[in-house]
Amino acid sequence: MTVQGKQGMGRGTFLLASIACLVLLQLCFVASNVGANMLPKTALQERAETSWASPMLTNIYRYDTSIATIPVCYDNNRFIIEVAQQRSWDDPLTTSVRASIADRSPEGVDVPFDYFRYWHGWQMLCDLGLLAGGIGAIQAIVLTLLAVSIIWLTVALSASVGLPAAITFSAAAFIPTGLGITFMTDLTLGISLSAGIFTSALLVTVGHLKRQDEPYSTRRLLSLIALGGGAVYCFLDFLTIPAAVLAMVVFCGTIACRRQDSTIRWHLSTIACITIAFGTGFLATWMFKWVLAAIVIGPEYVVGNVIGEMNIWTSEHGELPQPDWASWLKSLYSLSPQLFALLAPLGYMTLSSPLLAAAILAAIALCLLVWRLAPSSRGCAAAVSSICRDTVGQS
Repeated sequence: MTVQGKQGMGRGTFLLASIACLVLLQLCFVASNVGANMLPKTALQERAETSWASPMLTNIYRYDTSIATIPVCYDNNRFIIEVAQQRSWDDPLTTSVRASIADRSPEGVDVPFDYFRYWHGWQMLCDLGLLAGGIGAIQAIVLTLLAVSIIWLTVALSASVGLPAAITFSAAAFIPTGLGITFMTDLTLGISLSAGIFTSALLVTVGHLKRQDEPYSTRRLLSLIALGGGAVYCFLDFLTIPAAVLAMVVFCGTIACRRQDSTIRWHLSTIACITIAFGTGFLATWMFKWVLAAIVIGPEYVVGNVIGEMNIWTSEHGELPQPDWASWLKSLYSLSPQLFALLAPLGYMTLSSPLLAAAILAAIALCLLVWRLAPSSRGCAAAVSSICRDTVGQS
């Protein structure tokens, strides 16, 4: 395809910007969680305790509730209260990393455990909402985020595909699927979903503003946005709906990169670039939380927690033959603690969210497919050069 246009972000700049983006975001994530654990504890816990009477929490563990015939679930709302009431340790950093909560079971029994595997990035926003007006204030915040993000996405898409198509897409994405209703009742997932929608809207907006720029430069910029979006989504999410958010981000990124003379190979390589960028941001943030936990509370404790989780997984379905994950992990840790520290988060992410793992693998396979489609008449060297220009960008 034609590559004329204003020059912008080069490959070297993109690499440095990506590293800087990830580092700065991790620092912001740590600062957010530490700040949340420096809020007035007594007032926060009082607000949290009174919130248990809200319908948003009395309906947890009930699976016969629906709104407009769409089933809804309130279970994750309990974590807002439990994280707000978490045990305090020596300092706010240790408290935020360890996340010692008492999880309320369906029988009403509080089960204490350390929930350090997730960032709980919504904590600052939810704690401020609790202090401002209780669970009702958090509902208002989430509804505002969802409304603003959906409206922005629709308006941004209308500039690229027209208003009727943009409205049709938004209606199909958020009404028949139930996302628009489900995430009004599941507040933590509503926050994470809105982050995914904001990322998608930003991609379309930037792509439209940069439509006159050199296309490879524009795609690098959009990949950088997807990288940051994946990191923010991991910071906010429970690994519950990454496939839906990833699909929206990739779709909007592809629309943003579209040109009049775009080829099929250009679209395929764009899908691969946005997917890999989003997945890289997600995985980097996911793994950094494990590294941070190992630094703050000790690698032995983290390893023991992982092995304990594997024991729970292998005992949940006693009627089925299960692999002995715990023994395999112990052997791997004995063989190489460094390799274990690298692979354990990836394995946990894969088991918790196989759709995201499959999407990332599919993106890699797509890169190989595009390489196979390169013109064979130019020889192997020309094929490699062609795919590099489409997937990474020109020098």
